[in-house]
Amino acid sequence: MTAIVVIIAATLLSLFAIMAATSWLMTRLMKAYVGSKHELLEQIIRTERVPEQWSSSYGGAAANLAGRSDGSTAPADRKEARKSIRKLDRLIGYVRTTRLVEDEETRQTLLADLSRIRSQWGEGRRHEQPAGSQ
Repeated sequence: MTAIVVIIAATLLSLFAIMAATSWLMTRLMKAYVGSKHELLEQIIRTERVPEQWSSSYGGAAANLAGRSDGSTAPADRKEARKSIRKLDRLIGYVRTTRLVEDEETRQTLLADLSRIRSQWGEGRRHEQPAGSQ
């Protein structure tokens, strides 16, 4: 009888430990995921440029092809532009739906700024310094 009680207690204790560890891990993952989105939003709004971590995968190829004298747009650069705009569109969708924005006025301001930046990037000004910055 006592063996059964010990087995049941050990099972319940193990289940509780697994649930607590899973809850802790999911909380850490969500904080990192949401935190990174908010850091990206802040960086994009502040600099109006493509974040460094977005452009790193194509940066080397774009740098190699940037020195072309014929003025043609490098395929890697066009691919990078489309990828950056898609990621920005996902961030815009996040701002539209998240409850982690202070109020609707802040949401509308963020959306207006992001839409303006998206149109700049669509015109090919993804890596230029924003107006008024040094």
